[in-house]
Amino acid sequence: MNNNDEPIAMVYKTYNYDQFKFLAENRIPDHIKALVMSFKSRMVPNAILCNEKKEIIDGQNRFLASKQIGAPVYYYCIEGLGIYDVASLNSYGKNWSNDDYVRMWAELGKEEYKKILDFCKEFPDLSLSNAVTILSGARRRTTSGHMLSDKTANKYREGNMKMSGIKDGSFVIEDIEHSRYVARCIMEYKPFSRPGTQIYVQSAFVSAMTRLLKNNSFDNAEMVRKAQMFPSLFFKCVNAKDYITMLEDLWNYRRRKQIRFQL
Repeated sequence: MNNNDEPIAMVYKTYNYDQFKFLAENRIPDHIKALVMSFKSRMVPNAILCNEKKEIIDGQNRFLASKQIGAPVYYYCIEGLGIYDVASLNSYGKNWSNDDYVRMWAELGKEEYKKILDFCKEFPDLSLSNAVTILSGARRRTTSGHMLSDKTANKYREGNMKMSGIKDGSFVIEDIEHSRYVARCIMEYKPFSRPGTQIYVQSAFVSAMTRLLKNNSFDNAEMVRKAQMFPSLFFKCVNAKDYITMLEDLWNYRRRKQIRFQL
């Protein structure tokens, strides 16, 4: 140990499991089972992080696994930490999925996140990622003549797209009733699914449809009719931009008046 290092916290060892509290339900049963097996084979002390109230900030699964087999819990405390620190810690690693963040914020009483879970129950075919795309309204901008969301534009520009606001608890639903309408429209393409290809639940298709349904020139009933008439023109694409192009071509097929779905 370097004599110039400043000690911040002392690590404690305890069998008193009842003194600890959970800030949010984020248990992962399969992960706990794996930890139990690992601990039974060889347990290497790995301290959990708590605040002054003994609320677990990081290491809840390690705590549960230790408790399950009667092993000691190693812990240290840092004053002032809270639920936002839980989210921040997990955002740097791969411990939590976006589903975990949504459930955590919903359990902590955030109404927007409760609505996300309700929306997923109402439309079970859609993944949480697709639900978030629809509920956020795919905020739009134009790239190469096509409607692209801020997220998609950033993907092309930076090669990295994140579900903004989900992790930090700031997610806001743009219009819940319009979102339901968008989801119902997307579900109308379910009959066009082929073995191994379910276009209607692909994130790129959902993203394209979310934006197209904000365009006054777009008529979903007519698009579905065209897909029924010319199924070979309704096919899997790589990204939202290509889906918009494909749907434009399908819409304009055998039409004298050509339409482009621009802003």
